[in-house]
Amino acid sequence: MAISAAATESGNPAGHKIKTSVAAVFALVFGVCALVCALTVLLSPAALVLGVIALILAAAGIAMSRRPHVEAKASPSAGLSPACSR
Repeated sequence: MAISAAATESGNPAGHKIKTSVAAVFALVFGVCALVCALTVLLSPAALVLGVIALILAAAGIAMSRRPHVEAKASPSAGLSPACSR
């Protein structure tokens, strides 16, 4: 079994496919939506709900990033920033 050059260059010598946590990506999306809603006065209650959802998803994304072959520590952290700005 040959290991591809791209796999060895990216620091993945076994050639396993690196996955991104879905919860981490959704945490980022919900965090940005919460930030946009918080900037408008009429959507402030929605910003609170979206921010809480983003916090929960970010915690799940960070927990999932501890698994082998799952890479996404920056996405949930980036989702936490706008979610906490409320």
